[in-house]
Amino acid sequence: MSIQRLWQCSNQSLLKPVITQNRYGQGKRTKAANSKTREAEKELATLKQKFIDFVNSEVVQLGKWLIEKLNLSGQFRKTDLAKKGLVHIQDYQGDVGDLVSTLQEYNRVANQQLSENEKTILSLQDTIDNLTKVLLASKDKEISNKDKLSRVTKEEVIQEVGLEVWNKVWLKIQSRVDTDEAS
Repeated sequence: MSIQRLWQCSNQSLLKPVITQNRYGQGKRTKAANSKTREAEKELATLKQKFIDFVNSEVVQLGKWLIEKLNLSGQFRKTDLAKKGLVHIQDYQGDVGDLVSTLQEYNRVANQQLSENEKTILSLQDTIDNLTKVLLASKDKEISNKDKLSRVTKEEVIQEVGLEVWNKVWLKIQSRVDTDEAS
């Protein structure tokens, strides 16, 4: 055997395990690449199917949702569209701010009216109390004539509470006197 042939045989025996290892690693990488390719092909097929299946596609579903929300009215529509970022936020906040301002103004006016009503009720209660006192005072005094009170009492009452109130009290006194006489 020649040296050259000997050299070839020794190189082959040295290189054979390296070549085998290289082929083995290359096979593993090819197998992994083929697996990833199959997964990508499956995903692509699924996406194609979704694209072809137009009725159930995301675009159609989004369109149906949008039509449903646009069929709502006023604040409900703006609120739902704002949740998805489909309404200009400054317009939405402006409308909400206006609504809050209107409600605050309504509450302020209602509270003011309530306060005025409470004052009126207190005033009416005081008037009722005064009229009751006048009525009791006039009953305590002797009345010479059942149809008329003494001039001093009438003038005192008119001076104290006014002519309109006196007329109301007088009508009540007359109706009580009439009912007392009837019984």
